[in-house]
Amino acid sequence: MHKLGTLSHVTASGLLVVSVSEPPPIGATVVTKSKKIIGSVFDVIGPVNKPFAVVKTHNKKSVSALLERKDSLFFVVKKKHRDRGQRKKKRKKGRNPPKR
Repeated sequence: MHKLGTLSHVTASGLLVVSVSEPPPIGATVVTKSKKIIGSVFDVIGPVNKPFAVVKTHNKKSVSALLERKDSLFFVVKKKHRDRGQRKKKRKKGRNPPKR
């Protein structure tokens, strides 16, 4: 769990704008200190030296509680699955022998 930043404001469409010190990866899950899921990072905007993360919320009710407390938000990066490759294609018997 990595620190994301503090809530700056909420847009008219219900997105959260969070001031961050270091830009998080897009798609990272955003949680509170008590590990309650808020949403996911939708976009990173602003200047390079002081970026903002736009968070798309999963639940509109949790936004009002965040506005009152001004809690710090955190993000969790999902582990990537190992690339397992594609299935091997079956060769047709009798036609085109394998190249060596």
